[in-house]
Amino acid sequence: MVRVLQMIRRYDDSEAAQQIDVLGRGLSADIRFCHLPLGCGPARYQLLRNRIRGRLITPDVVHSWNWSGLMWALAATRCPVVHSIKAIESRGQVRALKKLTSLTSRVSFVCSTSLQKHMLQRAGIPAHRCHIIEPGVETSVVSQDHRTRIRQTLGLDNKDVVAFAPGDSTPTSRHRLSLWALSILHVYDRRYRLLISGTGPQASSLHRLAQKLKQPALLVSASERLRREVDQSELLVAADVALVSDSLPGSPLPTAMCMAAGMPMIGDADGLAGQYATEESSTLMIRPFRPKLVARHIFELFPIGAERAGHWGNNRPGAAERFDPARFRRQMSDLYRSVCNGSSK
Repeated sequence: MVRVLQMIRRYDDSEAAQQIDVLGRGLSADIRFCHLPLGCGPARYQLLRNRIRGRLITPDVVHSWNWSGLMWALAATRCPVVHSIKAIESRGQVRALKKLTSLTSRVSFVCSTSLQKHMLQRAGIPAHRCHIIEPGVETSVVSQDHRTRIRQTLGLDNKDVVAFAPGDSTPTSRHRLSLWALSILHVYDRRYRLLISGTGPQASSLHRLAQKLKQPALLVSASERLRREVDQSELLVAADVALVSDSLPGSPLPTAMCMAAGMPMIGDADGLAGQYATEESSTLMIRPFRPKLVARHIFELFPIGAERAGHWGNNRPGAAERFDPARFRRQMSDLYRSVCNGSSK
């Protein structure tokens, strides 16, 4: 039996929570999870240390999903640590990981893309400690009635052309570019709308920009409309196209969700979409990813009044297999066994 302690921040890591949920739905019989949400401050660390020392929690492997979880895992335990890299946002982050690996050999890294692995190896982290495991995504069949209900809940009309900017609104996701693109189309017809989850440090600035442009109906924030935390997968059915403007190397999970659902995408050829999406996805690559060019392609592909339901699910089987949750669970289970047995050291 391999006991895995999942360490995740309690409030601000919805992507990690989603992946933990996918992992826990069909693990092998010899893998067992225990889950410890982390808060902030020394009290939480003291609680964790006391639980482990008192053998209330006795993990064989600790899986951390963010920097604070990694630090706490190394400080409070002596077992192997698996650290999932959500995104690499700075060179300083890579240098910190390199310094960490020079101090301990207990950490193995899970990369979502080959670029993340390449960046770690280029920084001097051994290749045998870097593992590429793409995220697992649950998909479901989308009915037109369900799509209509979701749109009504969000205040969207069936005649609206809705572009979805997946992921949190952060500097690397560059949702501002998508907002400018839809702003151009919104001048032509107010039925062109941009949908965001409403999470991330730049979500409020996008609202201010829409107000400044005197286009308050342009931007639709799901968390604001629904007044609760929103799962990204809930929003896919309400949109006609996804705009993947993320720069490298951002988090690939929102893009993977769009690909697995067979959703049409317009992506930056020099960004995450160009590195991550393949021929099995309905992705139109644009170089450079400029608002005027994006607006022109949306206008050509999704004219107002055209039938759009047929666009959904065109290439879903190949992408769904790539991000199959069972495959994700199998690869993670193999890694847990590997580090527990010491073969990843």
